[in-house]
Amino acid sequence: MKNLKGNILIYTHSLYIKYSQNNGQFQLPLGDPLFQILESKNYKLSWLFRNSSRLYDNKKRKFFIPTLTKILGLTVSLDNILRIINYKLIVRTTNKSIYIGIFERLFWSCILLFLKPKFIIGIEPSQELCIIARKLNITTIDLEHGLRDDAYFFNKIYRYTKEGYPDILLYSNIKDAKILKNIIPNDIKNSESGYLDIIFHQKEIINEIQKRSNKKEILYASTYKVRGSNKPHLLPEGIIKCILRKNIFLRIRIHPKLAQNEETFMDAVSNIKLQLKKAGIEKESKNISYINPFKISLWSDLVNANGMLTFNSSSYRHAHFLGLPVLIHSNEMNLYDFEDHENNLYGFKDKIDDEICEKFINKCAMNEKINLKNFQALVEKEKGKMLTSISLIENHL
Repeated sequence: MKNLKGNILIYTHSLYIKYSQNNGQFQLPLGDPLFQILESKNYKLSWLFRNSSRLYDNKKRKFFIPTLTKILGLTVSLDNILRIINYKLIVRTTNKSIYIGIFERLFWSCILLFLKPKFIIGIEPSQELCIIARKLNITTIDLEHGLRDDAYFFNKIYRYTKEGYPDILLYSNIKDAKILKNIIPNDIKNSESGYLDIIFHQKEIINEIQKRSNKKEILYASTYKVRGSNKPHLLPEGIIKCILRKNIFLRIRIHPKLAQNEETFMDAVSNIKLQLKKAGIEKESKNISYINPFKISLWSDLVNANGMLTFNSSSYRHAHFLGLPVLIHSNEMNLYDFEDHENNLYGFKDKIDDEICEKFINKCAMNEKINLKNFQALVEKEKGKMLTSISLIENHL
């Protein structure tokens, strides 16, 4: 047996993991294909879940909060108290800040000194984690879990120091790296790892391609109003009426944050049904179905679709990657793309006129769903990108 190359710490919120139906084991679709390669190179994985995470105990049939997650949550709460005191007593009087997240730093110092990981791979590793990792010469990698911008994780309000960034940012599409070019330090490396979750879900997607129907469908990717909200965005009533008049099926995929359990999922569905009723669309409901995102992958939904509609879901990129026509009924995504009908991109503005709506729906009606051969070719390209990123990570050690 080969000697162990070292530990890898995986840091994520439980929201992004997927459980096996057979044994209750969990995986992280956004990173698992990469993890498997690293394990085959004789690295050992250790997991630590972000504060507010809950795991499911398959034997006891209930959720629980891991002990280290509880401790991490406590340190974050204590640091938040210090942040408030700093703002009220120091910033307001001197216009300067002396805040540092001391409690979380102590937590990560203990964890990293004990585990001694070669590197950390996670979804939005906190700036305190990144700071301590750098001091200990441990590489930190951020997995992409949506399109990055200067909101929240990279926002200057959240970031009180330039030291707390991951060393490497993985992108599904490297062109998006330019968005953060003037925000993050120059020594941060970017790498195009491809869509890792399409590799993870490959078997499920192939099965879906082989059994799908020929009916015309448009997938609507629902999103939530604001961070922390439990309400979905308002539906584009005019566009939906136009879709249903063309006898095209509409499948509404509820956002994962609005479907964390069956109750919240049904609340989101009820909210959308009420919107449809108020818009007078209720009678066409036989052509509308609702999707729980924890029961089928986004990619499987997309290979069943002829087009995609959304307000501001980053999943439009997944649809575009598969060659689907996409309509964005807002200007929320203009930082990343713009209307380009020849390139299957429609809308990108708040008000969508009838002409654009008709062009999009007609394009969807003519669009053929991706076939098995083309899908497998796309997956092989993504595997190549992933292997290139792994080489970058190992060379960074």
